[in-house]
Amino acid sequence: MIYEARIVCADLSPSTTWLSEDSSGGSSQLKLTKYIPTAMGQENAPVAETLDVLGSFSAIRTAIDGLEQCFGVARDEKNKRVYLEVRVNESDWYRTRVHDGIAQIGPAPFWHNSDYARLQVFVKREFGWEGPEAELALTNASGSGTGGRVVGNENYSTTENWVTVSGAAVLGDLPARTRLELTHTYATNPFIREIWLHHKVDSPASFVHFIQGEAATGGVNTADANASGGSKKSVSWAVTTKTKLLSWTLNAASLDAMAGGQVHAMLRNDGTAYTDLYLQFQLRNPTGSTLISEGALAPVAYDIEMLVLDTMQLPPGGIVSGSSNLLLELYGQRLSAGTHNLAIDFVQLSPVGPGNSWQKLTCIGSGLALNEKLVTDGINERVYRVVAGVNVADWTTEGGGIRLQPGRDQRIYVLGAEVGNSYRRLQTYTARLYYRPRRRSL
Repeated sequence: MIYEARIVCADLSPSTTWLSEDSSGGSSQLKLTKYIPTAMGQENAPVAETLDVLGSFSAIRTAIDGLEQCFGVARDEKNKRVYLEVRVNESDWYRTRVHDGIAQIGPAPFWHNSDYARLQVFVKREFGWEGPEAELALTNASGSGTGGRVVGNENYSTTENWVTVSGAAVLGDLPARTRLELTHTYATNPFIREIWLHHKVDSPASFVHFIQGEAATGGVNTADANASGGSKKSVSWAVTTKTKLLSWTLNAASLDAMAGGQVHAMLRNDGTAYTDLYLQFQLRNPTGSTLISEGALAPVAYDIEMLVLDTMQLPPGGIVSGSSNLLLELYGQRLSAGTHNLAIDFVQLSPVGPGNSWQKLTCIGSGLALNEKLVTDGINERVYRVVAGVNVADWTTEGGGIRLQPGRDQRIYVLGAEVGNSYRRLQTYTARLYYRPRRRSL
């Protein structure tokens, strides 16, 4: 096999330091004589390697200068990227991020020709290799393919707040970083300030992630044009002790699809004005007689519609097949006396692990407006919105971002809220997804 190698740092000029001959324009004065990329290692642990290069003394000196400049950037400026790029037998270039390195003149070649020198390059790089960037085909009710899919802000009728990625399309053998682009397309132009992204791996079509409030037992269905499906579930109670308000049935097939993974138990309420309201989710057996697990009795912030009440395992105990139906029950408590009123629009069970990934994005500026694009770029580790062709970095993030699992069907869920955390059911986006396939070895 013929290896070609180069160190690339876009912030330097020249940006590329070649370590080998290359038919597409690399140095003709250097030859990579020894390099065997290791496949040993693990995620989040650096890999140490050595590359041996032979060349003229002047070419070696020039290479050392370029390499040490690159390693200085990698070592001291963590927000900038330096890559070792390698290809085999003139195939695609694969890259790995360099964290540190040293370049030095090594022992003289065995024939002791004074015109030649040996360069030894020691690098500390990340585990795994990234291939060329590619756009992935997405599928939902709006169609299938690249170029953008319509994503809604509810999961009702023909509106879907998710896109599916075929496992056959995701190449490699390691979880892959992604760049997701969401373009705001809702014509009435609210400003979006918060977006939750969640990711489900394996059997996504069998998992019921979005549960309408009106599907609950208890309460009264109430028409509401801004509620998902045009209706919500209203409930009233009068005591100051913890009280069961509503319950939903989680079917066995959906629980099997989660296979013991964890979810964010999210809930959209009508933005109650209470300052002393507490809510709690419980999981019970199908008759409700036996408590299986319960979350904390969590305070509900004043006038906040979108809530993450808890993180729970589905099914509890990590059963991966043969589950039975379970009840998801919502309990409430208000410390003040009197009649208490609450309306629930929907519950979203949003996968977060293991193997699944998630990200919450919050704008610290004005928000995402009509025709603006939000880019969450896990490949280059940055988040920004595109305003009239200009990148504006005014979004903060929580969570590790979306990483695709190779060879496995998966789904990405999108849920957004306006300024003030207000939910709008008719909000839409155009979604496009890019990735770089990752592999353990070349």
